[in-house]
Amino acid sequence: MFILRRLVKQHSGTKEFWRNVWMGIRRSNSAPKKDLENEAYGGHPEMVFDLWFGDLKDEEGGAPVLVFFHGGGFIRGRRFYSKQMRLAHQQGVTVIAAGYRLSSDKEVSIEDSITDAEHLLAYLQRCAQKYKIDPARMAVCGNSAGGVLALSLALKKASISDLGMMYDVVCGYGYNTPTLLDPERFKVIMGLVSIQEFWYLWSKLFSVKKVDELNSKKVKGIIKRTSPELFIRQDAPPLFVEYSRTPPEDGVHTYKEKLVDILHSARFGEEFKRQADSMGMECILSHPLKKSEVDAIDFLLNHLKVEKQK
Repeated sequence: MFILRRLVKQHSGTKEFWRNVWMGIRRSNSAPKKDLENEAYGGHPEMVFDLWFGDLKDEEGGAPVLVFFHGGGFIRGRRFYSKQMRLAHQQGVTVIAAGYRLSSDKEVSIEDSITDAEHLLAYLQRCAQKYKIDPARMAVCGNSAGGVLALSLALKKASISDLGMMYDVVCGYGYNTPTLLDPERFKVIMGLVSIQEFWYLWSKLFSVKKVDELNSKKVKGIIKRTSPELFIRQDAPPLFVEYSRTPPEDGVHTYKEKLVDILHSARFGEEFKRQADSMGMECILSHPLKKSEVDAIDFLLNHLKVEKQK
């Protein structure tokens, strides 16, 4: 609640803040009626999803499916019918807005959020016939923290058999996504003076009370198991990372900037793509000064093997 009040206080005088409020209201009013709501995939109240069937559901093998994870810093947020969901749904794709446990609950960590997302994909693969979906045509996407989930899931794929789960995805899309969760790397990439400048984020993500705890074995383990950049590999599914703003010309952010702008910086995407290219992994980067020749929705439809209709 303190973080929310802080963000409101900082941004409430800006046009962007009120535009986002208005867009949130519009989103809640513009979504078509859900075919399934609060569908449970686990034992926690937040482990639910909403589903809109696509027109391709009656195809042999079922419809392709796009799973969307909302943002909110793993602290807050809610399921909604996103832009990419709408565009995919219009092309016959079944779309899902996923819920997951959030660290506003003191007993929940970022690892729990990612584990929930993995459980959901494994559940959808097991129950594909029930939901009329093609388990071989599943894509993931998300904004901000949801993008972290989407990229991590796509990169990890079925490598989590130790948890008894198996799933596969054909591609992943992240919008305004922090692609690394290491405080020291974050400081260097963003050009910040100290990791303490984003203490509120690290304290919540890693459930720590002191800055020196960020060097603990526990935190380093969490970073190793959750940070998308650490899963980059040559045989990973294709990824698309997109940002709404250009990075600063000198590559350096300052704490005086809006906190959300730094967390959504295209600097993440630039570093992520640099590493992906060095590993031979397919990754498309798009921001206002580096527009991709392919739109995100065309990227998703192409890998879901859906012929786009005008």
